Amino acid sequence: MNNRLFTILLFIGSLVGGCTSNPPLVKPEPTHAQSTNVALTPVMTDLPANSYTIIPPVQTQAPSQWELSKLCVTSYPSRPDSYQLTGVAALRSLSSKVLGLELSLLDLTDGHITKIPASNHPVDVASVSPDGKTLAYLYFNDSHAKWELTFLDAIGKVQKTRWRPNQDFGFDYWVNNHQIVIEQDSKFIVVDPFQGSQLSFAPADFPKFNAYSSHNWVDFDPTLTRAIYKDGGIDFLDLHTKAIITQIEDNYDRAPIISWQTSGERVAIVATLPVLDKMHGSPDEIFIVENNGQFRQLTHLYDNFKLFLTIDSLSWSPDGEKIAFWLHDDQGNDTLMIADVATGEVTNYCILNVRQSHFPIYFPAPIWSPDGKYLIVENRYSADANKLLVVDLHNNTAFPIAENANPVGWMVAP
Repeated sequence: MNNRLFTILLFIGSLVGGCTSNPPLVKPEPTHAQSTNVALTPVMTDLPANSYTIIPPVQTQAPSQWELSKLCVTSYPSRPDSYQLTGVAALRSLSSKVLGLELSLLDLTDGHITKIPASNHPVDVASVSPDGKTLAYLYFNDSHAKWELTFLDAIGKVQKTRWRPNQDFGFDYWVNNHQIVIEQDSKFIVVDPFQGSQLSFAPADFPKFNAYSSHNWVDFDPTLTRAIYKDGGIDFLDLHTKAIITQIEDNYDRAPIISWQTSGERVAIVATLPVLDKMHGSPDEIFIVENNGQFRQLTHLYDNFKLFLTIDSLSWSPDGEKIAFWLHDDQGNDTLMIADVATGEVTNYCILNVRQSHFPIYFPAPIWSPDGKYLIVENRYSADANKLLVVDLHNNTAFPIAENANPVGWMVAP
C-alpha cells in the first residue's frame, strides 16, 4: 500500500471513531400531584415550549396490572370556587366513640346545613329513594314509645310519618321510588307509604330459603318480579312461579352484595370465583344477571391482578354504564374502583379507606350524583377520622365537603 492511500484511510478512520451515539431528545410532559390519604394542593410544572432535556435510557421493571389500573385523582384541600354543585347531600354524624347518628341536610349549592330533629334518640336507619326526592329514616320516638318511620324532602319538610303501635319493625331499603321494604314477624313487607298499600312475602315459602341463617336477607327487584337471597350459593327467584331460575356460587358466609338497576332489567352481584389455589380463600368478582336469569362475569380481578381481593359494595351509575365499588386491596385498605359495564375494564381512583377503623358502622357504597358526573364517597384516612369527598370523574379531581360524617344519599331539590 502506498503512503498516500494509507494516509487517506487513516484520516477517514479518525472521523468515524470520533462519532458517538447520543440519547434521543425528549420533551417532558407536565407533572401533577396525585392524591394520597391526605389532601394535597395540585402542583403543575411546565417547561418552555422550546425546552428539552436529555433522558438516558433506564432499565426498569414493567409496571404491574394493579399499577396500570390506577387513574389517581388530584385531591384539593377544599372545594375549588369553580365547582357549582346542585342538590342536597343527606348526611349522618359519625364518631368513633358514639354509636348514635344524627341526620342533617347539606345544601351543595351554598353549603347551608339543616339539622333534622329526631327527638333525643339517634337515627337507626336512613336511606334516600332512587330518584333522590325522599329521605326515609327510622328511629325510636321517646314521646310515643314507638319506632317511627319519617319521610322528608330535600329541604327537610316532612312528607309522611308512619309507625305501628305496639309492634316493632325494621326498615330495610327502598325497592323503587315509592315503595320501601320493612321486616316484621319474619316477613318482608313492601309498603307504599304514600298510597297506603302493601304486599307481604314470607321467605319461609321460598325454595331452599334458610330462615335460621344469620344472613336471611331478601332483596327484591324494583318491579317486584324477582328476589335474591343466599342459600350456600346466591339464588335468583321468580316471584310469580316461585322457581329458582339462576344460582351463582359464593363461598363466603355473608349476605348477598348486590345492586339493581333502577329499571330492574339487570342486577350486579358479588360472587366468588373458584380457583386452584385455595390457600388465601376465593377471590370476589362482579357478575351481571339479566332479568331472565342469563348472567356473565363482568370483572376479572384475579386474572388481572393475581390477588385474592374482596368487594364490599356496589353502586350503578344513573345511565347504567358504570358500577362503583370498594375493593379490599392487598395492603389492608379499601380503595375506590369503577368498572365499565360494557368492557369490564376496572379503574382504580386511589381513594382509600383504612379498614382497621374504630367507627361502629361500615362505610357505605359510593353515591352517584343524579346526573352521573360525580360521586360522594367516605374517606376514612385514619382509625378515628374521616372526610366526605366529591369525586369529579370527568376532570379526575376530588375535594372535601364535610368531616366526621357518613353519606346517606344525594337528593334533588323539590
